[in-house]
Amino acid sequence: MQINLNKLAKVFVPVVLGFALVSQSAFAGKGEYDGERKHKRGGHSEIHFIMKKLDLTEQQKEQIKSIKASNQAQRESLKEDLKTFHQELRNLVISDNYSEEAAYALVAQYQSQLNDKLVLSATMRNQIRAVLTTEQQAKFDKIMAHMKKRKHKKHHAHKKSRDGE
Repeated sequence: MQINLNKLAKVFVPVVLGFALVSQSAFAGKGEYDGERKHKRGGHSEIHFIMKKLDLTEQQKEQIKSIKASNQAQRESLKEDLKTFHQELRNLVISDNYSEEAAYALVAQYQSQLNDKLVLSATMRNQIRAVLTTEQQAKFDKIMAHMKKRKHKKHHAHKKSRDGE
């Protein structure tokens, strides 16, 4: 299967630009956003929250801890790269020299890191699911779907209030 990069860029660039604009306003005045939703989970990431809901055995906890640890260096590196990307994008958006061409060039410059982050996240979720029993996988999937639905709902509520609907 071959991916048409032009079509992908036409979809991906507006999404990334939209995210940058939303994140800039959403996190203004709240300190630096660290890329994970730790502030709503008592200092823990979403995956930690989900794992607590699954009644894991000690062996499963150790396996998941190992999965997370084995990917930690790459996650941290990507996190720093993408922080830089978001800052550069914010700077571009507010600059007097903004152009779509410059935005496309900036996104293209960081495309590899963006792709790596998405693939790493998907790989880690797959590795974690492989550790779970069939029942735990079903519960994991249900929790993930619920969280996705809540995020979608929050996004649209924010969009409606922003657009004055």
